[in-house]
Amino acid sequence: EKPYQCKVCHKFFRGRSTIKCHLRTHAGALMYRCTVCGHYSSTLNLMSKHVGVHKGSLPPDFTIEQTFMYVIHS
Repeated sequence: EKPYQCKVCHKFFRGRSTIKCHLRTHAGALMYRCTVCGHYSSTLNLMSKHVGVHKGSLPPDFTIEQTFMYVIHS
C-alpha cells in the first residue's frame, strides 16, 4: 500500500520519509556532492549510483558530502 501521493507528479509512496526525499527532486534541492568530480544529487541513493562512474579510480579519502544547495528554476 502506498498512501502518500506527490502533489506535483502524482506518484505514490509507502512512507513519509520516502516522499520527503522525492519532493526534493521537484524543489531542486541538491543534498549530496561527490568530492571526486563535484557532481550533485538530490538523494544519497542517486549519489551512490553516480559513484559507480568512478569505479576503480576512487581516492582512499573519498567521501560524499552532505550539502544544502538548491537550484532555482526560472
